[in-house]
Amino acid sequence: MARDRDRLAAAVDRVRTSAAAIGTVTGIAADGSDEHDLRRVLDEAGPVDHVLVTAGDLAGGPFLDTPVAAVRPG
Repeated sequence: MARDRDRLAAAVDRVRTSAAAIGTVTGIAADGSDEHDLRRVLDEAGPVDHVLVTAGDLAGGPFLDTPVAAVRPG
């Protein structure tokens, strides 16, 4: 997930090329700071094995068990 569709497409292509034998790679354009976008992305993605978050200062742990208040700034 990224806001910039072109950069997202390039990143997805790189991962698909380097991880072709691993499985499916999906990229969905959205704003990670928008709760509605996050819900849309998770709905569009369907069941997933892993979610990698590289934005912000999230603590480790189960993504779906993390309270929204814990990831909102300020």
